Amino acid sequence: MSYIYISIVLYLIFATYKNCNPIHPIVWYTPFIILYSFSVVFLHYSGYHNLKNPTEVSLIGLLSVMSGIFFMSISDWWVDEGNLWLGEWDISVGKASLNLSLYGVLFLSIIYMWYVYTTGVSSKPELLRSNIIYLGVIYGVVNTFSLLKVLICVRNKDGIPFYTVGVTLITFIGALLILGQRDFIFRYMIGSVVIFYSYGICGKIVMYFLGIIMISMVPIMGTLKSYLLSQDVSRISDNIFVSVFSGEFMSAGRNIDTLVLRSCEWNYKYGKTLITDVMRAVVPAPIYKFQNPTNWFRNQMHPELASQGKGPGFTLAGEGFINFGYIGIPIWFMLVSLTIVYLYKKRRYSMLLYLIYISSIPIFIYSLRADIANIISPILKHVAVPLLMMSGLSYVLRSTLVSYR
Repeated sequence: MSYIYISIVLYLIFATYKNCNPIHPIVWYTPFIILYSFSVVFLHYSGYHNLKNPTEVSLIGLLSVMSGIFFMSISDWWVDEGNLWLGEWDISVGKASLNLSLYGVLFLSIIYMWYVYTTGVSSKPELLRSNIIYLGVIYGVVNTFSLLKVLICVRNKDGIPFYTVGVTLITFIGALLILGQRDFIFRYMIGSVVIFYSYGICGKIVMYFLGIIMISMVPIMGTLKSYLLSQDVSRISDNIFVSVFSGEFMSAGRNIDTLVLRSCEWNYKYGKTLITDVMRAVVPAPIYKFQNPTNWFRNQMHPELASQGKGPGFTLAGEGFINFGYIGIPIWFMLVSLTIVYLYKKRRYSMLLYLIYISSIPIFIYSLRADIANIISPILKHVAVPLLMMSGLSYVLRSTLVSYR
């Protein structure tokens, strides 16, 4: 338990140094490294879970926290706000193209939900075993386009577009109840709140309060996954702390425990997973399904879950660990920390980078129980590519109108 206290103290010191700015990476990312690393350790010492290697899991958790804080601090000092490594890319979006794109994908997402509901699928695992699951990428696009609408309205001082926000949230609630996808609700809520904070609509206290509320909602949302398909609501513990630390947040530490316990069953990858991460993110799964670390862990360590279409998740620290052992953990957090801080420092340069940053906050959080592929894939497929396509549509519409005139 001492490693948990050390991690919390380190976080408080560095968060205070950053003025507790809720959108600074050190302030929002570090608490989730702590949650994902130590939830299972807390449950172990509280008697709710049995770890085989609690000391090793705690040590890897502390190494993850220290690596994240260290490399985010170094990146924050090193990355120059005045230098764009990727060039001055931006998007130009007209009102007509934005509304056409947003409400078009909203309509398609509702059609997709209705199709899934009427196919007779009875659970999320059954849905995951079918090819129609790949069409679920549309909800990431809905999230991005709706956040863009919110951003433009707030930036232009037109107020919050409550109709758009309401329709989007209802759609994502439907995705939770039918498809079992709760992450889009959190992604949209986080992105919206960050926009509101950035433009002075809400302050730090409100941000922290909403953050606590959203974390508390995680186990409740978990009980409602695919309820309209299965008609079943799972139970949660009467202890609120046990409910929060169980499930979502305990998976990363539990998977580390499995890797350590069964270390004789696997060999070091020596960086090869980075290649499969990129290929998994770039190549559509229906064409060829590359085995990223999350799928490797499921197939190698839990084949019984793989056969049922289920999975235990994985762990970002674990990906570093299976590549280079303990030294791989700081290497992986260095890569992620540099990416997060770069997006943070450059977010003011363009609407594209700003939207990528606010949309990627929940993506980076989720990747703590997954791998690098689960960072690259949604940023490309849900955010960057759709925004560039919308910008192209806007250009075509403007050119057509100019030619017509």
